[in-house]
Amino acid sequence: MVQAQITTIEYGARVVSLILAVKEHADVSLSEARQMVERVIGGEPVSLELRDERSFKALKEAAESFGARVQ
Repeated sequence: MVQAQITTIEYGARVVSLILAVKEHADVSLSEARQMVERVIGGEPVSLELRDERSFKALKEAAESFGARVQ
């Protein structure tokens, strides 16, 4: 398992697309993904467990294109 953290979301970010990316790459439900993204919007970094390095890179690329920062 690989750890990832979504730390910030820019103003005007594509939130729905980010939620779907989290759902896909972190293998969580839509509701869980929405709650995670809402926590980041509220200023709280969120940690995720991903399957492998490939999932991490895919999530990072997608999330950053939608206006979020992933570490």
